[in-house]
Amino acid sequence: MARTKTVKKITKKTIMCVKCGMITDSYEKQFPKTNSSLYAGYEGYLPICKTCLNKLYSEYLDIYQDHFMVLRRICQLFDIYYNESLAKSLMNSDMRTIPTRYISKLNLNPHIGKTYHDTILEEEKAKKVQEITEQSLRQQENREDAEINTEEIDETVEKQLADARKIFGSITNENDALFLKNEYDDWKFRTGAKSKAEEEIIKNICYNSLSLKKARESGSSTKAIEETLLNNIKAGGWQPKTEENGDEMSVGQWIQTIEMERPISEVQDRYKDVDNLKKMIDVFYLGHLGKATGIRNIYIPEYEETMKKYSVIKNESGEDEQDDVITRLFGD
Repeated sequence: MARTKTVKKITKKTIMCVKCGMITDSYEKQFPKTNSSLYAGYEGYLPICKTCLNKLYSEYLDIYQDHFMVLRRICQLFDIYYNESLAKSLMNSDMRTIPTRYISKLNLNPHIGKTYHDTILEEEKAKKVQEITEQSLRQQENREDAEINTEEIDETVEKQLADARKIFGSITNENDALFLKNEYDDWKFRTGAKSKAEEEIIKNICYNSLSLKKARESGSSTKAIEETLLNNIKAGGWQPKTEENGDEMSVGQWIQTIEMERPISEVQDRYKDVDNLKKMIDVFYLGHLGKATGIRNIYIPEYEETMKKYSVIKNESGEDEQDDVITRLFGD
């Protein structure tokens, strides 16, 4: 009678490796044990034998080329707690047993009872702590920058005040001093004043502008101040030109006056066509085009004159003259 092949079946006391298919009841020594509740039916043992788990590490190492990435990948697959410090401590261990060594160390304090879910929670917490730390550092940097900017602004204001007092004398109100300094710089830049007399006129204009500003703010009459201001502007020779009717000129009228009184001069001949672009267009384009099409235009004579310089004229002299030339060159 033929013997029937005995096939082991999985029972409560046996485990099958999902990678190699080995079924055994002595799983305590051949299968690694974890803390994940996913394997409660296997009494906490992984459904992969130690041999296959170690081989899996080698297979992943060929793919990822990174020890830490490989261990993390295995921990993801089997719900195993991942700790980078623990992974680092195994870098110099025997590569053939790193995964099983790693799991053995997890079963010791302080990692007992942890799974990959704890890894995710810890990394999220660390990320939040890092974000808070970076935010605090940014806020600190912003405060320091603000303090620096404030110091720079204070230094600039102090310099402006010092310059204002140097020009206008002792001024108690800092806002007035800064206003006068800004007006003075603006008027001097716009007018190009260089002489002492012009600078004194600008100082008076600045005082008038300050008085006019305060009068407007208080609602007082400004007519007398405006007249004084206008007189000081006239004294400097900076009053806009006006027509005979006394009305101020528009921008267009002002431009027209410049064009009529001080027009732009004609360009000197030597600067009219520095690169000979006009000549090249007139001669080699318009002249050549007229010559080629047979349409006479004003550029053809100049074209013909220019082309003579680069043309070869056939010698039409007789044979006697040619012989005479040969005789002079080579003798009889």
